[in-house]
Amino acid sequence: MNRELIGFPQSVKNRTEAIQHRIENAGITRKIGKNQVRAIGVMLSGTSEDMKRIEEAENLNDWCADSVDWLQKTFGADNVVSAVLHRDETTPHIHATVVP
Repeated sequence: MNRELIGFPQSVKNRTEAIQHRIENAGITRKIGKNQVRAIGVMLSGTSEDMKRIEEAENLNDWCADSVDWLQKTFGADNVVSAVLHRDETTPHIHATVVP
């Protein structure tokens, strides 16, 4: 029931590889230490009632598109390496991964 909202670059198979791909292609000239943050997890959702109303009105796809748009405007489109809609729990929500 999960759905990928952002595709990985060609030859990238998973989120871990997507994080590394972004770091390698970000134009960073300094060395990244082993103890430095490489990615941040972001979860987007609403109250159970709000998300149920969005689903019943068949607006979940619009909510997903708006959420991804917000992520990309807030963090930079290239820095959002993953966004997955989870519908396997009571309330739909998005788990996103951002490379700072």
